Amino acid sequence: MPPIRRKETWTVGWIQACDYMKFINQYGTIGCSSWEIPALKSGRIPAVSDSDGVSYPWYGNTTEIATIVGPTDSYRRMNLTMNDNFYPSVTWDIPVSEGTNAHLTRIVRDQSFITWLAAVNETTKDIIVLKTVRWNFYLEIDIDPTRELGQRARIVAPRAQKQPLVTNGPGEKNRFQSPVRGRRRGPDNNSNSTYVGQIPISALVRPSANNAQTLIWRPTERQPIVVVPAKEEHRDTNELILFNGCSAMHGKESIIKEISKQEVIQLQQMARKQTSPPHNQHRERESPLFSRWN
Repeated sequence: MPPIRRKETWTVGWIQACDYMKFINQYGTIGCSSWEIPALKSGRIPAVSDSDGVSYPWYGNTTEIATIVGPTDSYRRMNLTMNDNFYPSVTWDIPVSEGTNAHLTRIVRDQSFITWLAAVNETTKDIIVLKTVRWNFYLEIDIDPTRELGQRARIVAPRAQKQPLVTNGPGEKNRFQSPVRGRRRGPDNNSNSTYVGQIPISALVRPSANNAQTLIWRPTERQPIVVVPAKEEHRDTNELILFNGCSAMHGKESIIKEISKQEVIQLQQMARKQTSPPHNQHRERESPLFSRWN
């Protein structure tokens, strides 16, 4: 990070959102259950925040972010990391049953995420997107409930996940369109006012994906039943309220290091070599990070 010339507070870190979600548990011919985010499924919003539910818009507030208060007169290097792990639980029996019989026969999980490395001015609420990472998680599991525990499940697809797509800057807005065909475009997709720094506002504000999801049971011969309602619902009036990055900096001094101008030049040269495309490809524009703060 270059010197901050003004009396401003900047936080750099990881922001993540889910823009597609399919999580279905099949119980033979009895029916299926699914975790859904209604506003995302209907197309009302293009993406939902994957924040921890506290540190909006950030994915978390430990290793994921670092905050610097200006003015400063030196360059800083930050070491920021995030780790996303799935910890789902699925019932052997149908979710509206209190029994212990095993009827689960199949699990399908298909999700798409966008992760941004971004710099946020907490004073002005400006957001600069430095990197954009698109990645998917897809899993199919077949289950034979008649077999013994430890022998029932087998992964049928895929054995290897697709590699993430990493680009400099925010990328194009049309990247936020859901892969679902015929999806109705919601207000977040149509209006420039619902984007902040090329990130859809719904990806920056509450509710988080975990708090917005609901579990629905769809029996084969009856109407769907809401088993677990959402803790929070998306509202078009939700405002961008930034987490106070300074409040999470205690004990994290080691992730920020002052560096010399020569080290900055070396890092820039290394980055150019790593991101330089072949001659027949369009060169991605450089991040505006340095020009904005100088």
